[in-house]
Amino acid sequence: MKSKFVAVFGLVLKLSVGGVFGQDGKIESDRFRESLSPQGNVSDWAEVFAPEQKADLESRIVAMRQTNGAQLAVVALKSLQGGEIGDFAEKLFAQWGIGEKGKDNGVLLLAAIEDRKMRIEVGYGLEGVLNDAKCGRIQDEYVVPRFKEGNYAQGLLDGADVLLKVMGGE
Repeated sequence: MKSKFVAVFGLVLKLSVGGVFGQDGKIESDRFRESLSPQGNVSDWAEVFAPEQKADLESRIVAMRQTNGAQLAVVALKSLQGGEIGDFAEKLFAQWGIGEKGKDNGVLLLAAIEDRKMRIEVGYGLEGVLNDAKCGRIQDEYVVPRFKEGNYAQGLLDGADVLLKVMGGE
């Protein structure tokens, strides 16, 4: 009887863990994140930007990067595939190598539209000018109000505008 219980318990445990982790031992969110490659400085898998909005933002990010080397990446996803926004942002930031190596001067503005989650991830080299409190204010004052209106593109554009100004020294 005990061996049957152990066998059944083992099978249940294996099935429940298998539902969370794939055969490769990774959660669905990590496999999804690892499949992503930048589409430039603006990656829009949620299709929130009109082509001209994306192109304009891309050109402004490139201009700022040429001026001082700092890099902003704006990413819009439909979903994190069950992941947690902080973990996803931190891993994506590292995976893509956002910012200059050795200067850690990159910023990631990430939104998962269907999950209603967003995050600003900042490299160590910019934490002096973009600390957690300032990033929280940018989200609360510029991004979230537009998101509440359903205007995700404008929220990301407004947030990116403020981030570019701060990254540029304003």
